[in-house]
Amino acid sequence: KNKAGIANNLNNIGIVYQYQGDYDLAIKYYLQSLSIAEELKNKAGIATSLNNIGIIYFYQGKIDSSLVYDKRALKIYEEIGNKDGISLSLNNIGETYTELGKYKEALQCLDSSLAIAKEIGSKDMIKTAGANLASTYQKLGKYDSAFVYHQLSSQYQDSLQNEEQSKEIGK
Repeated sequence: KNKAGIANNLNNIGIVYQYQGDYDLAIKYYLQSLSIAEELKNKAGIATSLNNIGIIYFYQGKIDSSLVYDKRALKIYEEIGNKDGISLSLNNIGETYTELGKYKEALQCLDSSLAIAKEIGSKDMIKTAGANLASTYQKLGKYDSAFVYHQLSSQYQDSLQNEEQSKEIGK
């Protein structure tokens, strides 16, 4: 009867299906999680579900729907002051704008995502936003900038791998 726990578990099941590439089942579980989070008025849970739904729609090529869900998630993350979520949503929106060929908007979102990721010390988001900035600059033919952000992303990828290896060695 723990509805918050059920919503969280439904979301986690969706993540498993997402990683398995079964987007139809992933979205089914994300929508169920969203429904319960809305019922409970759990803003963090709502934003997480919206974000995950946006990601699935992006993977499915439903770019306009992806953007709608990502923007809804961003608004809630901003309301509750969740900087991790804000950075993630801005990154997702930026990636979507890149896909739509709206490079100016993409760069604004990705720059903001990267700035917040640096502020909160999120190495994974720095890596991801850096990679997406590199990709966007490459599509614009701005190879010097693309290289700079590719280097940044690679640096953080290496750092994350080193941390993971250190954890494994310490076991």
